[in-house]
Amino acid sequence: MNAIAPSQPYSPQEVLAQAFGLDQALLFDEAGQGRIQLDGALLHLQLYQEDANVLLLMADLGQLPVNDRHALHQQMLVANSGWSALAGGALCTNESGERALLRLRLDLNALNSEILTHWLTAFVTAAEHWAALLAAPAQAAPPSADELKAQTQNTSFLHPTHMA
Repeated sequence: MNAIAPSQPYSPQEVLAQAFGLDQALLFDEAGQGRIQLDGALLHLQLYQEDANVLLLMADLGQLPVNDRHALHQQMLVANSGWSALAGGALCTNESGERALLRLRLDLNALNSEILTHWLTAFVTAAEHWAALLAAPAQAAPPSADELKAQTQNTSFLHPTHMA
């Protein structure tokens, strides 16, 4: 796969801050970590620029209901195997299996600011949908790939083969 050359140099911190309407200094701490509360999910950001220039996104989708935990774990595995409405990410749980997470790793050297913004938008959309689905599993359905694509403009590049 060929890397997408940035059209001009950009700061990932600046792009992320603009996407969330926040000041850069408020978004990331000195260690390159940030947190943002979304609709139903807490988004954790970790920026590694020393060696790899990588952005790790993790959305905490919430506590899995005890009575539905097994079925939800199974649904998460099925979604992972079919890349169903994940925006290139992967569903998993914390070590105890009680909380659902959506994770995504992006190689920032392969992205320009516009594409990073689209990845972020798609990831946030997926996190919010999965948070809603996992909070009320009997009532909600995951968004289809077409629904997710319609909600995030021009996301044709959001295919797992473009992952770092």
